[in-house]
Amino acid sequence: MEGVYALRRPRLRPCGPGTRYSFFFDLIDRVFPKRWGNNKPLHRACSLARKMGVTHLTIESLVPNAEITEEKHALSLRVHHNVQTWATRISFFRLDSGHWDAISSEAYLGYAVLLKHSLPKRKVCVHILESVMRSPTLFIPNAKGQTTPVSVGNYYPHCTRRFASTVGTATDHENLEIDGSFFCQQNRITHVCAHAALRIAINSSPALAIPRKLTNEDINHALGIDHKDTVLNGGLDSQEIQQVLQTLGLTSHHADFRANLRTSYASFVYPFVDSRLPLILGIEAQDVQHVVAVLGHTLNSDRWAAEAKQGYGCYPISPYIPSVSWADHFLINDDNFGMHITLPAEMVQNLIVPRLNPNLHAAMAIGVVPSGTSLFGWLAEESAAGLAFDVLAKTKPMPANRWLVHLRDLILKARKTLKQSRPPISTIVCRTLLRARGDYLAALEGVVDSNGNSLQMGERQFLHEWLPEWFWVTEITLPNLYMANKRKLGDVISRVDATREEVLGRESIPFLWLPGIALWYSGGWNDEQWSLTGHVPLLRAGNVEAPLLEW
Repeated sequence: MEGVYALRRPRLRPCGPGTRYSFFFDLIDRVFPKRWGNNKPLHRACSLARKMGVTHLTIESLVPNAEITEEKHALSLRVHHNVQTWATRISFFRLDSGHWDAISSEAYLGYAVLLKHSLPKRKVCVHILESVMRSPTLFIPNAKGQTTPVSVGNYYPHCTRRFASTVGTATDHENLEIDGSFFCQQNRITHVCAHAALRIAINSSPALAIPRKLTNEDINHALGIDHKDTVLNGGLDSQEIQQVLQTLGLTSHHADFRANLRTSYASFVYPFVDSRLPLILGIEAQDVQHVVAVLGHTLNSDRWAAEAKQGYGCYPISPYIPSVSWADHFLINDDNFGMHITLPAEMVQNLIVPRLNPNLHAAMAIGVVPSGTSLFGWLAEESAAGLAFDVLAKTKPMPANRWLVHLRDLILKARKTLKQSRPPISTIVCRTLLRARGDYLAALEGVVDSNGNSLQMGERQFLHEWLPEWFWVTEITLPNLYMANKRKLGDVISRVDATREEVLGRESIPFLWLPGIALWYSGGWNDEQWSLTGHVPLLRAGNVEAPLLEW
């Protein structure tokens, strides 16, 4: 938490085996006992620190800043009592020594700021106002006794960014930085789970240009909640969440999985998280209504279900394999349980009509997109796949163009099933994400395909002039090529501002390329040869390189 200082200089307290603070349960019982509220998220923060080899911690009593004072004032209004508030910051470090000079951003594992409020009738309320823990990291030792931090393999926390924080007093402190996702917790009185999910989503995303941190009272002000008469027992509904986003100048896409049974929740969610855009997911059961922030996904390159569902004709039937089929989990921050946790993708999938489903299931989702984005990612993917498959079915590639021949044969084989009164099913994979033109062109710059070819200057110049500023790009690939090589065989570009009529008329797609061919739409379809005839690397979030550990 940047610019918030301790009342006095803290001591670095060892928390390794055999030390006073090695048993984190004692620490939590001291600062956040269960009788004061839900302390599971603090347990989760401590567990993450332990997994990453924490050796020391600091416990600081903080000088209240404007946000802490604002929290106190809001709570006092709501309970009609002059609430007293104490702020405590716990910071975790991985150090070789217990000296203050050893503290650095490289050794920083994260922090949690707790607020303790005194309520009427001697009641106490505690919650995490703010926490950032380093994204799950392995520290690999080398021959020199040093360690290299490496992201956990096949774990993709896309919505992370650099956060600034502080340890120490105003006159004697260390400024630190950490890469991670934002986390906070509801107090169930002046803010609820929707406040937490909104703050987590907006404050974590590297793709949203929000000038300052979103606070609980920012949300309440946007909704006209003054705390004098408003009771938040019922939480916020989806319209109120969208209203907050609109006040922030953000565009949102809303899906109601209870009303629209055609939309797969996983297919709706995946294009957002793979584009580093945050999403709020509503889940419910008979006695549960809750929202969480979805910030990333895991990837299992050995997952059987992805191809087996197609091969055995299992529900839901799709003409292609969506890339989300290899996502075992969505990475979420849930203010009831903590940060950097995994939601099994099938756990909340609606296999029966939602209103009849007694199990926990996806009810709605709200994704945040750049202004002017009206086309949903899943719809762009369906349209892109349809057009690409039509192009492949009609093309007559030269035998030397082996990848195009292979793709065409797969489509022709799939379409033969129509004569057998079965839907056409192919094993072609589609992956869709939102890209800016500059980022997309930068990713193609210098790319050499598997046949040693790269784009010509004229082709790059054409893309620069023809592509819109923002677009959905649907990558076309094959299961083994996707999972083993992390590569693709083509792209289909869809305008983000396309109407449903334009989608149905195939006018939403200005450009596509496949091995050796490119097509663009200008009142009609034009085509010519394309320099790339082999497979090229998949797009990476934020143009980052492949992780050091990736299976």
